[in-house]
Amino acid sequence: MFWKEKRVERKLEREIGRKERELAGSTDPMQRGSLLEELVWLKEERGDLFGAISALLDKFKEDRKVDTLKKLRPILEKHSEFDLRELEERLFESGKNLDRTSENDLLEEIYNIDGKLALRLSLRFFDVSKEHACGLRAIDIMERLLSENGREHDVYVVETAEEYRSLVGELVEISPDRGGQILARAAEFSEERLGNLEFFLDFSLRRFEIEPSHEVRCGILNSVIEKFDNLATVFEEREEELLNRLEAFLSPEMECKSVDLLLERMIETAHSINDSREELYLDRKLKRVDLQSLKSETVVIERASKKGLPDISQWKRLAKMYRCVIDLSQDLEEKILYIRKLGALLRDKLEDYEGSLRVFEEGMKLKESDITLWLVKGMTLEKMAQNHPDSEASCDIWKAAYDHYLKIAEKFDEQEIKLSAIEKCAIIQSEKLSV
Repeated sequence: MFWKEKRVERKLEREIGRKERELAGSTDPMQRGSLLEELVWLKEERGDLFGAISALLDKFKEDRKVDTLKKLRPILEKHSEFDLRELEERLFESGKNLDRTSENDLLEEIYNIDGKLALRLSLRFFDVSKEHACGLRAIDIMERLLSENGREHDVYVVETAEEYRSLVGELVEISPDRGGQILARAAEFSEERLGNLEFFLDFSLRRFEIEPSHEVRCGILNSVIEKFDNLATVFEEREEELLNRLEAFLSPEMECKSVDLLLERMIETAHSINDSREELYLDRKLKRVDLQSLKSETVVIERASKKGLPDISQWKRLAKMYRCVIDLSQDLEEKILYIRKLGALLRDKLEDYEGSLRVFEEGMKLKESDITLWLVKGMTLEKMAQNHPDSEASCDIWKAAYDHYLKIAEKFDEQEIKLSAIEKCAIIQSEKLSV
């Protein structure tokens, strides 16, 4: 039996040698195709798996027929012991000089055999060519693999997802004119197929940075805002990192409503982690808002404050909004109204007595005849004196309050106001300054 096998093997070797010599001397395409096909069969019979694959790929190089590649899978299925890494090297060497169509056919056939092998090959082809079409093909294969396994979290999937992010970035660098399309595709894929909102945000941000169209940029921003709640969940305990990324969307030239919506969500996020940027975001939002919208928003906060107990940051926010209304309004009575609101808020909620006094004095300069401003200034001085920890300083403030009410009595002729102011002076004199 042994000698019989040896004879068969030597016969195969002689036949292979003869076919290879014929092949070397042949220039006829049909004859060469026939010889290569015979060599595939002979080498497979001999047990030379890689020799058979080489002959098959040589035939494919010459005839460029997909049917030729389809013979690869049956060969591999008969030899389950083949080494994929070794096969990869042979396929890479054989495929380096293929035209793009033939290379794509090869990768498609290899994908049907082993998707991971097809991906490694596509990336190696891209590393050599650095061509857009070649990189796009690698992205196609990655997306197919990740679509099949992307919501699993094994090491291979995680590594492939990171490789996907890197490849998208490289492709954008290579083809900046098509960068927007690539990034839009990657953002959509990351969200819908991978369920990876962190990738979605990164790709959206990159696209936002390079997109020249204002309308498209607003659309990108809208898509991020729509997913904000889910993004907040993804970045739980990493809120500062989320804010850092979102700040890149706050482009000065952006004038769409989406920026206001984003700022509002960023203010909420900053507030939830006690981040000092909350005030910066609020200032930025207030600079963008129109007067009517601003007044409407103050009403919402005022109503909410009556139902619960807003924290100090909400009072500070309302104070900033009152200040903006005062600065924006061209109507004197409206200015005075919001000056009263701001002064009272600073005094009663934030205990900023000096700030409150400055606001009321600002109003008195605008409308000196407004008795209510004179009276609320007097009330503020009284409260300031009552709550001051230093007795000497408190005495000075009571003196200022006394002088202020005396001015009211001298300035206003209305009997009731005059008598009320004189009564205040008497009380302060007897109870606060005579002690």
